[in-house]
Amino acid sequence: AAIAAAEADAPPVESARAALETAAARLDAGREAERLAPLAYAADAAHLDAVTARDRAAAEVRALLRRRLAGYAGELAAALTDGEPCAVCGSREHPHPSAASPDPVSDDDLAAAEAAVDAANAVVARASDQSRAARSVHHDAAARAGGVALATLEAEHADAARLVEAAVQASARLHALKDEFAALR
Repeated sequence: AAIAAAEADAPPVESARAALETAAARLDAGREAERLAPLAYAADAAHLDAVTARDRAAAEVRALLRRRLAGYAGELAAALTDGEPCAVCGSREHPHPSAASPDPVSDDDLAAAEAAVDAANAVVARASDQSRAARSVHHDAAARAGGVALATLEAEHADAARLVEAAVQASARLHALKDEFAALR
């Protein structure tokens, strides 16, 4: 009767060990997700900074183009010669030519600003790739952890370890009872 009761109370050791391995893998994944979370955050912040810098560079190009367009009439007026036809309207009289811009935009100014946008776009592309990769690695680790908080995973692991210990002790008691029964027989 004692053997039958011990067999009924003894959980299978192998299934308890398998549950412990699963809990350990999820705990490792949870720790990895916790370690990767700030890295993913930092990568997203760097991506945002790169996009912001690129937007500032693009705004500079827009501002230069606006200034350039506003100054075109002055540039054309500077090339007018009395008695010669206007390149725009063909008139030989130029009664009210536009004044030249006090701060003209050169082709070199525009080229430098456009080069800055191109460089900023390259930085954005790299930052975007790094951000996407960091989020993906973090997401994978969190998924392997089952989306469960680290404290819960630690508790599940501890419970699984206790179950393995209880299964091993119950198995040892069962073997001891069987050995005792065999010796009595």
